Amino acid sequence: MSSLTNPLGQMGLPLLSETLAFLRDLDLAKRRHRQYGPIVKTQLLGNPTVFLKGVEANDFVPLTKISVLSAVGRPA
Repeated sequence: MSSLTNPLGQMGLPLLSETLAFLRDLDLAKRRHRQYGPIVKTQLLGNPTVFLKGVEANDFVPLTKISVLSAVGRPA
C-alpha cells in the first residue's frame, strides 16, 4: 500500500474549494483530465473529490467496496 500515490490536482480555497470554478466552467473537469491524467483530485463544497475517466475507471468503481473508495481515515 505504501507504493500508492495521491492523485494530482488542485484543492482550491478552504470551504468553497473549487466549487464556484466548476459551476462557472462546465469544461473544467475535461481540462483537468488533460492536465493531470485520468485520475484528478479536487475539493467540492469543502469535501475531497476524485474524478475518474476511462474504461478502467468505469469497470473499477462499480465492482469496488465503498471502504476502498472512501477517503475517511486516509492522509490527503
